[in-house]
Formats: sequence, C-alpha cells, structure tokens
Amino acid sequence: MTAADQLAATDPATLFARLVADMSERKARLLRVALARALWDEFKHPELRDAITVAERYADGECGEEEYVEQVRRGYRLVSGPPEQRPAPFVHLQLAINSLSGTGLLLGRCGGKLPHEVGAPGGGNWQDAMGHAPAAAVAAIRDLFGGSSFDPRWRTETVTLLAEGIYRDRAFDRMPILADALEEAGCDRAEVLVHCREDGFHARGCWVVDGLLGKG
Repeated sequence: MTAADQLAATDPATLFARLVADMSERKARLLRVALARALWDEFKHPELRDAITVAERYADGECGEEEYVEQVRRGYRLVSGPPEQRPAPFVHLQLAINSLSGTGLLLGRCGGKLPHEVGAPGGGNWQDAMGHAPAAAVAAIRDLFGGSSFDPRWRTETVTLLAEGIYRDRAFDRMPILADALEEAGCDRAEVLVHCREDGFHARGCWVVDGLLGKG
C-alpha cells in the first residue's frame, strides 16, 4: 500500500492506525500539536495557547524538558480545579492538555512507542481527540504525512530559503510561492505542488516543508 493509498481514508482513526508504526517521536509530538493548532480559535485561555506553543518548540528541540513540563503542569491546573473555575469550553481545553502531555511526557518513557501501544495513561487521548474533532484530525494527519520523495535538484537556494522561512515563521501563507519556486526548480510532482497550493491546513511538520528541509 502506497502512502497515497494510506491517506485516502477519511476516518482519522484509520489513518492514524496505518501511520503510527512508522511515526517518529518528533512527528508524533507535532501531530498532537497540529490538532491543537487546527482548533486554535477554540483555545481562548492564554495558558493553553502558551502550552501549545511550548509543546511545538519542544518537539523540535527549541526548548528544554523543564520548561515544557512546567507549562503542561500549568495547563493541568486549569482543568483539574472545580468545574466552576475551569475556563470554557472545558472539553476543548482538556483535549489540548491531554494531547500535548500524552506524547510529550509519556512517549520517552515507553521505549520509543506511542503511549497507547503499551497501555500507558493518556494513550486514549488521541483517540478521544479524533472522535471529538474528526475533520481537524484528518487535516492534521494529511498535512504531516505525504507520499512523495524529493529530488535533490529541487532544493535550490530559493526553495530552501523559502522552506526555512515558512517553517521558522509558521508562514504557511507562503506555500503557493514555494510551489512556484519548486516548479522553477523542475518539480513536476502533482501531489507536492497541489499540497502547496491547496487552501488547506498546514502546521509545523508539514510533509512538503519537512521533506525539503530533511526533517523526519
């Protein structure tokens, strides 16, 4: 089964099951962050938005575990108090905290496996998240996992600088410009160009940007 076939499904649980065995630790963390990014407008509380941002930085080694764990703890304090003191909408806040902590805190303690593979606490949180927001989950999965190899000749200076800027600045509005630069560099892979130009969701870990930058 090709990667394109894997991503043909529209059920997020099916997509996740097909991809999880080969998922790197970084991609697993960024996938959970991507789901939170896809629901960003629903997370009104600044502590939760800070948690998402810190988790994203942590996934790429841009901050240490101490800073990350402390931010997750702050988020947990928000959702573990009396119901009347919890910021609304509670289900979305809980979803974000579960998603961020489930991989970030447990993956490294499960022998490299995802929490649900070893029955660790938090393993069901991603399943809950997919059920709560299936369209967002599918969008996140499809952005992070694609099916094309990258010809070294496409990595011109212009393409590389564009990809680096998009990644660094989270400037995914520049993806169509990246597509133009890729075409000028000789890229004729429809799936690559369409992914850059389609009006869809993108996050750190996007398979095209990652592929151009050599990130796994």
